[in-house]
Amino acid sequence: RLAFHPTNPNIIYAGTANGGLWMLTWVANNYFWVCLTNHIPELSISGIVVSHANANTIYILTGDGDESGGFVNSWGYRGNSIGVLKTTDGGSNWFAVSQFPGLENTAYRGYQLIQDPDNANTLLAATTKGIFKTTNGGNSWVRSNMPPNVGDDNPAFDIEYKPGSSSIVYAAYESHNGNTSVRFFKSIAGGDYFESVLINNLNDVNRAAIAVTPKNPNYVYFVCGPGYIVDGDASDNRFNGFFWSGDSGDNFSFKSNTPDILGNITSGPIIGHQSKYDLAIAASTINASIVMV
Repeated sequence: RLAFHPTNPNIIYAGTANGGLWMLTWVANNYFWVCLTNHIPELSISGIVVSHANANTIYILTGDGDESGGFVNSWGYRGNSIGVLKTTDGGSNWFAVSQFPGLENTAYRGYQLIQDPDNANTLLAATTKGIFKTTNGGNSWVRSNMPPNVGDDNPAFDIEYKPGSSSIVYAAYESHNGNTSVRFFKSIAGGDYFESVLINNLNDVNRAAIAVTPKNPNYVYFVCGPGYIVDGDASDNRFNGFFWSGDSGDNFSFKSNTPDILGNITSGPIIGHQSKYDLAIAASTINASIVMV
C-alpha cells in the first residue's frame, strides 16, 4: 500500500507485505526511507490512512489479504491481522485501537483502510471477514450491513469513497447469492449498509478492484479477475472485463476484456493469471480517462 502526506509532497508512506510501515522523507537534499514500525507484533500492512486533519495521526490495518493465495497458505506464510494500529505522534509510538466486533478470536486479514473525506474520525476497513466502520477514531467499530442473501462476513477486496462525498461508498465484495463471485456494491449511507449493483456481462469473478478520481467524482472503474487457472486449460483463461460507470456506480458499461491484461502474455493460451493474489487499479487525478491496472 502507498499513502501520501496531506500537505507535504516529499513524504510518502509504504506499507509492505511483511516488513512494516516505511516513510520516505526529504532531508538535506536527499530522500531517505525510515521504518516507523520496528516493534509492532504484525508487520503485514494492508491499509494506511494518514489523517487529513492531522498528519501525525496515522492508522494502519494489519494482516495481508493478498496472502490468501494457495502457495502462501501451503507454506504457512499467512500474516493474520491484529486489527488497526494507530499513532498520534507521526509513528514514534503505536497502540491498538478497538478490535473489530466478532473477530476477537477469528483469523482474518486486511485489504483496505479508508478515511471519510469530511470527518477524520470516520474510517472504513475492508477485511477477509467483511467491512467495518468507526466514527470515533477507532475507539469502537460496527459491521457494515450487506443484503441478507449475500452475507456480511465475506471478503471485501476493495473499498473507496466517492471523491468529496461522505455518504457514497463503493465496495468489491464477495457474494454467496446463488454462486460465489465478487460483485460491485454501493452504499449511500456512508458505509453503514450496502446494496448490490447489477452489472451486465459480468461473469464469475474471484477478485475485483475499484478506482475513482477527483478529476471526475462520478467516474468509477471496476476491473475483474478471475485468477485461479488450470494449466493448459484455455477455457478458463478469461479476463472477466473492465467496466466503467459515469453516474457514481448506479450503472456500468462494459469496456473490454481483450487483450488479457491479467495474463502473462497478450496473445495465445494464457496460464499466468494470479489476480486473486495481486490486483490493483488507479485512475489519474489529472486526466480521468487514464487508468493503470
